[in-house]
Amino acid sequence: MKTLFIETHCSKNFTIGYWNDNEFLSEKGNDAATEIIFLIEKLTKKNFEQIIFLKGPGSLTGLKIGGSHALGLSIGLSVGLKTPVYALSLYDLIFAKYPECIFYFYTGTKKWVVKTLQSEKIQEIAAIEENLEQNNLSRTLKWISNEPSKLDFLNQEQKIEYPSIIHLMHEFQNLKSENLDLIYPVTLF
Repeated sequence: MKTLFIETHCSKNFTIGYWNDNEFLSEKGNDAATEIIFLIEKLTKKNFEQIIFLKGPGSLTGLKIGGSHALGLSIGLSVGLKTPVYALSLYDLIFAKYPECIFYFYTGTKKWVVKTLQSEKIQEIAAIEENLEQNNLSRTLKWISNEPSKLDFLNQEQKIEYPSIIHLMHEFQNLKSENLDLIYPVTLF
């Protein structure tokens, strides 16, 4: 099935993917507000049968851009029936690939969400940075989103090959849901 993937959980670093006839293509952009529709057109030529987008967590701006484009394309490109739109959770994707990982998500408000498969808590930024620098990072897999410098730090320490979110979306698209309460996306603010 020809599928458009939209990942805009960070509006300043987003990715569009397209699955077509056993070939997966993706393109990165730097500003979802101005570039997303051009990348979608470049990859898909408006030739897709379903849309899957990342519902969060993420920045409010990024999630609204991704969700509104998914829903708008669904309605605008179809005659009669709408193109199906599905959503994927960033947490579900990461825990499907790395069930033992610790997920750090920077909220942009000097707080981090620290989530495992079993628990979730919010911590101040200073506590997280101290924890990252003092722990033996080789003991557990950690995933950090929206903070490239921290991701680089972990990659140097652990030599982990992190797949891109768009590739996880493609790999685990069976986790999609039809829950489209995403006009008001889930954010961490």
